[in-house]
Amino acid sequence: MGATNSTSKRRLSKRFHNNNFLINDSYDRFSNNIPSSKRRISSESTISSHSTNSFDRCTELIKTFGSRKYFNRDHVKDIFPTDNDELKRLELTHIWNKELWEGQSFFLPVDEVFSRNAKVLDIGCGTGIWSLDMARKYPNCHFTGFDIVDNFPLELKQSNVDFALGNILEGLPYDDNTFDLVFMRNMKGCLSQKDYNKCLQEIIRVSSRWILILDSDIILIDGGPLANQLREEVLDELMKNYDINMMPSSIIRKCLEDNNQLSDIHFEDKQCPIGEWGGRLGTLYLEILKWATKNLYHSVSTLYSEEEYNLKVDEAFEELNHYNGYDMVFRICAKKNVEKRKSLKKIVRNT
Repeated sequence: MGATNSTSKRRLSKRFHNNNFLINDSYDRFSNNIPSSKRRISSESTISSHSTNSFDRCTELIKTFGSRKYFNRDHVKDIFPTDNDELKRLELTHIWNKELWEGQSFFLPVDEVFSRNAKVLDIGCGTGIWSLDMARKYPNCHFTGFDIVDNFPLELKQSNVDFALGNILEGLPYDDNTFDLVFMRNMKGCLSQKDYNKCLQEIIRVSSRWILILDSDIILIDGGPLANQLREEVLDELMKNYDINMMPSSIIRKCLEDNNQLSDIHFEDKQCPIGEWGGRLGTLYLEILKWATKNLYHSVSTLYSEEEYNLKVDEAFEELNHYNGYDMVFRICAKKNVEKRKSLKKIVRNT
């Protein structure tokens, strides 16, 4: 799955190493900053027993397999559950993303958006954590979280945040050029290959200036034989059953590069260690990947029994930790040429 680059690994290990990192401590410190009365999701330790979850209120939109809950619409991908366990994993992924990109969720070219009273749309916002974080950091801007399930907070005291329900594949309920920045992160498990073009066209339509996308390619470079075998089996099954490609960077880049409304396309990928050899980030990423892989069981259940599958996942990730494997994450931003497009329309009308 790629040649070993020992020099690169040594650099990564030195850069990311940080002793005494505890994943649960990191999550607890983060989630404790959000009062339980304002959250729909969390572990039992941070949410009261009488709190109301969206998937408990909207039972007609939920189907259950075993002990896990999934969104119940035929044309919507549901490879991951929509329950407390999965949503907690997504919040941990937010912590990892923040640290991976050194506390910045955007490219330098996009930075100028936050220096003024910008309107920002967060596609697939999940629990709303990115929007809430950014709204606190940039009180002069307004953030709108958009998702198909309302797992975002019940109550808000931040006047510069709101949330909306909807399916981007059915169209965004906003006018053209509404938002200065449209942000999307970690949506590869929700979109088929053919969905990306429709999704990105909507994102481009409602953006007036920038779009920014963060995600990862599940490559598992130098992952070892067990991890690579499980990866191939899982990815093949997801492609066969859902048309989902868990390595979306090339799909997204092509969709953006082929769109004549965009310019200044910037792409950056980064190696992320998997395992303790990578210190804090590597330990965190291994936990997130392992958690995600186990949460995929229902979507790949024809491969193994659940007991066999979980055992294989445990063995594969023990091997990943031993082999010092790593993965590729990426972010890509592009600028929309609103002025150029308007000028072109004017020329056409005068001809």
